[in-house]
Amino acid sequence: MDLRALLFHPDAFFETRSPGRDLVPAFAVYVVVALVTVTAASGAIWFMTQQMTATTEIDNPNRPADMLCDDPPGDLSTPAGCDLPKTKTVVVGDMVWDVYTGEVLGLLFVGLLFLWPMLAVAAYLLTALFGGEGSFVETMAVVAWGMVPSAFQVVLSSVFLAVTVAGADFSHSGPQMLAVQLEALTGGGRRLPSAAISAGGLAWQAYVWTYGFKHARNLPASVAGATAGLLALGVFVLG
Repeated sequence: MDLRALLFHPDAFFETRSPGRDLVPAFAVYVVVALVTVTAASGAIWFMTQQMTATTEIDNPNRPADMLCDDPPGDLSTPAGCDLPKTKTVVVGDMVWDVYTGEVLGLLFVGLLFLWPMLAVAAYLLTALFGGEGSFVETMAVVAWGMVPSAFQVVLSSVFLAVTVAGADFSHSGPQMLAVQLEALTGGGRRLPSAAISAGGLAWQAYVWTYGFKHARNLPASVAGATAGLLALGVFVLG
């Protein structure tokens, strides 16, 4: 696979290969893109949580419910653990990281995997409306190849986020204040670089998809470009 040709000369890249036969390597590339995306996003979040050194009180998960401790049902004795404190002190950053790794991380990766066939169906239907030919498998391969620029986009966005929050003082910010502080740090004029990175990544994706659809779906470049633009817009909305 010539990554440079894919990213900078996609017309030549797709002209010399059959997207249908490329489904397996395209899937492998898509999985790598998903892993890079999750890793970059997780790195930025981890960096941010390391600065959240404030503490807060949460219910102690090791202590039974009050109703069991205060009034055990029937002839049952008071369960073990009732002598433990009702709350415990936790570091806000650790709490946020635990929630992310326990509830968000896996869903993020699975969601990215499901995004591939969803985009492929949308691309196949859109190109069919303009008289596109070729198989759905070829469309899936093109969609996967076209996601490669998003890996660079996410890495740059994650680095920008880390730089933005670097040096911020979260040491006295409880959960309620964190959202306010983060909005102040990332809002206003700071949104412009982030928006530029996102727009650049989507334009790059559309560029690759344009020539992929041109060859895989036998479409004029202008029509393929319009379809790719609509698909990139859909990615922006879903993102």
